[in-house]
Amino acid sequence: MITLQILIAALVAELPFSGNTFSVWDIALIGLITIVVRLAFGKLLKIHGLANAISFNLSLMTAAVPMIHYIWWHASNEAEYSVSSNVWMLILCGIIWFVFWRFINPWYYTKVDDSYVAMSYIPYFENSVVLRVIDGIIQLLPMTIFVAFVWYGFAGHFSPKAIAGLVLANVVWVAVFLYLVARAQKNHPEAVIEDVKDPYSDHVENETESRFEVKLSDKNYKLFTVCKILVLYAAFCLDGLYYDRIHNDLNEVFSRTAGIPFLISVLAILAAYLLQERLSLRLIVNKNRFGIHKIFSFGEVVDEKDMVDYELIGKNGSGLALTYFNDNNNKEIRFDGAYENITKLKNYITSETAIERFVPKTAAQKKEELEKRRAEKAAQREEDKRTAPERKAAKKAKKLAEKERKEAERELSKERSKVEKEARKKHEERERLAKKRKEKRDKERAEASKKESEKESKAEKNA
Repeated sequence: MITLQILIAALVAELPFSGNTFSVWDIALIGLITIVVRLAFGKLLKIHGLANAISFNLSLMTAAVPMIHYIWWHASNEAEYSVSSNVWMLILCGIIWFVFWRFINPWYYTKVDDSYVAMSYIPYFENSVVLRVIDGIIQLLPMTIFVAFVWYGFAGHFSPKAIAGLVLANVVWVAVFLYLVARAQKNHPEAVIEDVKDPYSDHVENETESRFEVKLSDKNYKLFTVCKILVLYAAFCLDGLYYDRIHNDLNEVFSRTAGIPFLISVLAILAAYLLQERLSLRLIVNKNRFGIHKIFSFGEVVDEKDMVDYELIGKNGSGLALTYFNDNNNKEIRFDGAYENITKLKNYITSETAIERFVPKTAAQKKEELEKRRAEKAAQREEDKRTAPERKAAKKAKKLAEKERKEAERELSKERSKVEKEARKKHEERERLAKKRKEKRDKERAEASKKESEKESKAEKNA
């Protein structure tokens, strides 16, 4: 992320000199500037406060890219600016700057580059007044360059008033910045950045037999770093050469072979990834616990009980491979002769831990196991052939028994259905007789009631 932002800054810085038409030499210079500045930033980003200023600077430079393209498009198409498009472009650049400065850079610097970046004034408390002034100038530098570039692009020259205005803007910004830092320090006099040591991440300074670090030697680390830079730089320059020949010279030969730089760039990225994988690999041993650091991994702490095994690799067993269990998977790390403390790691594992050694099988052992498996398969085939008639008869008997069982179930089902039908018929007959008797009783009661009513009526009449 930091390298990409520096590359964008170098690209923007080269624009006034290239006239928007980059040659292969412009591309090579941009790549060289990126390499030099990134190596310098590798040291500067370790300084609290200065890392924040650089983060602020690169965020502004990244956010200026849409505005630069916006101005270039209007200039090349002779278009007129509108108030609404200007406002929307400023809002877009502001959002990009805020997102990078507030979210992306703090996460990336802390997790990947081990640099402390916080969105507060506390990191600047450790800086002297002179360094704070430098921080303020660095913060506003992209805006200063951008305004100067646009001004010169429109006017064609710098006037004393323009230069005085840029200087005055920097003076005002630095003064405001110093005031804000001083006020924050006055309000929070006890605020400090905690320097907490992580026994499984920080480099081991005073090594012992039970606490040490396995990492690339200084010589190999520098060698692999140089190789990684050269591989990527060569691919970048090759892309620049093709861009120059195709875009600027309209060369047909380069146009027909445009796939070559793409393929080489992919291979260069793959090679750089493999080199970075070796550069990132570290192992910190701390009393039966292991801090494992790999590319795209921010540290795994593994107990001895989760170490599956170890294996001696390389010529004469000069290297070591460790297999460990983490995140429900077995993972492996491999150290060869390019790494330090391999011998100490071997001695520690064999004398201080219960980690078992994995011994790969020899060719004779593999051949013996293969012949054994073949003999077992042949014996199984012979056994299957010998017992085939018995298995066939058993299968036939099983099939016949199954047929008889199903037939018996069908007969039983028929008998059950017949019994249920008769029971249902009897039940219906009983219900029919009961209903008939009930109707007869109701009829008799109605007739008796009628006779009684007539008798009472006659008696009343006679009376």
